[in-house]
Amino acid sequence: MDVVELIKELVKYPSVNPGGGVWIRECANYIREVLKQQGFSPYLTEYEKGYPIVVASNGKKGREVVLNGHFDVVPAGEESSWLYPPFSGKLVEGKIYGRGSTDMKGGLAVYLSVFSEIAEKVDYRLTFTAVSDEEIGGYKGTYPISKELNPFLVLVGEPTGAERVIIGEKGTFQVKLTSRGKVSHGSRPSLGENAIMKLFDDITTIKGLEGVEGKLNQEIVEGMRDYSEEFLREALRVTVNVGVIKGGLKVNVVPDYAEAEIDIRIPPGVTVNEVKDLLEGKIRSKLEVTNSSEPTLTETKNYYVRAMKESIKRVTGKEAKAMISTYATDGRFFRYKSLPVIVYGPGELELLHSYNEYVRVEDVVLSGRVLKDFLLNIKNAY
Repeated sequence: MDVVELIKELVKYPSVNPGGGVWIRECANYIREVLKQQGFSPYLTEYEKGYPIVVASNGKKGREVVLNGHFDVVPAGEESSWLYPPFSGKLVEGKIYGRGSTDMKGGLAVYLSVFSEIAEKVDYRLTFTAVSDEEIGGYKGTYPISKELNPFLVLVGEPTGAERVIIGEKGTFQVKLTSRGKVSHGSRPSLGENAIMKLFDDITTIKGLEGVEGKLNQEIVEGMRDYSEEFLREALRVTVNVGVIKGGLKVNVVPDYAEAEIDIRIPPGVTVNEVKDLLEGKIRSKLEVTNSSEPTLTETKNYYVRAMKESIKRVTGKEAKAMISTYATDGRFFRYKSLPVIVYGPGELELLHSYNEYVRVEDVVLSGRVLKDFLLNIKNAY
């Protein structure tokens, strides 16, 4: 199987979520057909209509390893901002360009390719799952899958680069603030109550959470420092992003309504409830939690983490680094069950959801060799 051609074909499907509709289904059908051509008996399932999942297994009995990835992508944005059309899958100077190339059709193709090559060579049950709703939370795909399966290991093909593994992730605490005030003429603000200014005060309070640090062992800290000091700062601390603000009628009217949507990310060692407690009694606006998930972590001493790092060194000749991600992955659903989860796949962390997204062919080939080495050498007795 030519994994580069597979990535190019996958990128050509504009499986945008939300809004991909027929293209999400067409992409699922393509993945299923590729697996059929490799001699497997894949099937499509849906826990919620419109979100197909492709599942294939080597059919072996006993304990199980799950390979997980997603084929939905975020919108491409302004096409004029791309060097090449976002759904072209164009190969230029060793890079495959297009929306989803890094996040994560590159990783999905590697997992599909390696699964096809070694499924009959391993002595455990190996299951491949491709889901279509990761970009909107994973609750229509991997979440229900995680309820049904109890593997001894889960691998998620999100981008890490061939020489790194991600073994944990920050939690999510997303909120909507709604502020109410009193209308008056802009020339007499004392007669009104400015809902926007009240909202800004609350945003300032929430921004104060950015001083809260998590707790991670030194091996992970050093791995992230080696990646970049800026990444380390954001990974170790609570971060706050004000993503949406709405309010006001006219420049000369004191606004009586304002709202904001805020994305708070929480490092391991801090809980969602601890963040809530820090805000208790300090916010004047109405606070509605729109999405939340706890941070998760697989320990560096875990057998499979060590085995993956050994495979990386055997294949690349370099010492592997363990990190956490600042973003959420579908791996968290399995970690909530206390199962070991390793995120590993080709791609560029800085290009997630960006214009001119690409994945390097060299990275694709290396990560495939590492994954194959790992799956052929692990034991299922740990």
